[in-house]
Amino acid sequence: MTYTVEKAKGSKEITVLDSKLDINERWVFEPYLLDIQPNEEGDIVLPFLEYLIDNYPSVKIDRDSIIDTKRGCFTGMSTLVISFTDEDEAQSYANALNNSTKRK
Repeated sequence: MTYTVEKAKGSKEITVLDSKLDINERWVFEPYLLDIQPNEEGDIVLPFLEYLIDNYPSVKIDRDSIIDTKRGCFTGMSTLVISFTDEDEAQSYANALNNSTKRK
């Protein structure tokens, strides 16, 4: 896995992603790569979001809908979209993810 920093044209938002992971829920791997532990209720999402907010002040967390392209309608599922407004923070996050994939 290799995470890179990508900035969309005409946007201030910067994303960190592994382009080989072409799935809607690509963020799901990140808390585990970063060794974030679930809370007492077994939830991994809130501890992951707290990690992002505590460590990357420019992080932007959005919720997005998953669309069934064959039927052209909302599936009822949603996903998280994580982006940054500071390129150095985005690169730091990419580095943290990349370093975690090198563990033995």
